[in-house]
Amino acid sequence: MPESGRDKVGMLVGTLAALAIMVGATLAFWHFSRGFLNAANCLGESKREVVGVTNPGAVDASLLGRTVYLSGELRVAQGAEDRELGVKAEVVCLVRRVQYYQWVEEEVRKKPSEAPRYDYHRRWVSRPVDSGKFKTGDFSHRNTVKAKLDAMPSRIPAREVYLGAYRLGDVFKCSLRGDEELRPELVPGGLAGKMSAAGNRFYLGANPQRPEIGDVQVDFFGVAAGPVSLVGVLGEGGVVVPVPDCSVVGRMIWRGEVPPERILGEMAFWHWLLLWGLRLGLFIVYGLACLLLSKVWGWQGRGFGLAAALAVAVIMAAAFL
Repeated sequence: MPESGRDKVGMLVGTLAALAIMVGATLAFWHFSRGFLNAANCLGESKREVVGVTNPGAVDASLLGRTVYLSGELRVAQGAEDRELGVKAEVVCLVRRVQYYQWVEEEVRKKPSEAPRYDYHRRWVSRPVDSGKFKTGDFSHRNTVKAKLDAMPSRIPAREVYLGAYRLGDVFKCSLRGDEELRPELVPGGLAGKMSAAGNRFYLGANPQRPEIGDVQVDFFGVAAGPVSLVGVLGEGGVVVPVPDCSVVGRMIWRGEVPPERILGEMAFWHWLLLWGLRLGLFIVYGLACLLLSKVWGWQGRGFGLAAALAVAVIMAAAFL
């Protein structure tokens, strides 16, 4: 029982805080675990229902809507094009990394009790920095950009890629691993034609060796074709797409010849591992909330705090296992 004269407002606030932590953790667990659990169950069903395609050279219309396994050499029929910069390449996926030379604000504080001061440094960053939000308002640290490149995604799939007669969906193209440095071909009239180029890097600015605020550099990489294995659903027109609801993490396309059991089994392993990680996190949060309650109500001195924390955490977490 709480001691007489204890601050009732403080006890109420502490109790509500502990309950809010429990409710928030429960809702977060329910939201994230539902996706992992559905994906794990979906992968189990796919493992039982997957059909191996023995002749990728011809689309088997009887497999429409079925989960299929394909293995063979990729062929790029129409490559990827970055229309914003005006470059193209005969690759499965064109990858670009854009960087801007900008002023960056850094808060410096020797002690928590001291008022902060702000330092400014010039750095390459992945997106433009709004200098209007700097704390000092010093106009000598104003940012500009010579070109803001954000109309295209960082990974651009080829327009048409085939494995035999089967056409790959866009998700498969850019989830394939193996980014390699690439010097893409210029498209007439594109912005890249106005940039200096060295290797796989295109530079917009006066001198790459002495960058100025507003300069832009773009590095290109490509995912080359080659032998792959994949599991997906066959759609209309011979297009193979990832199995719906089966991929929160992991990938369904691998380099080389990999059996479907390994592809689906590894994905299922990671989904279950993350699901158990969420359950462990929920257990820990419940335990901390119970310890907070025991402190608020004065139970910890009597040895009830830890026991109550563990008991309630086990009971409540077990409801989600």
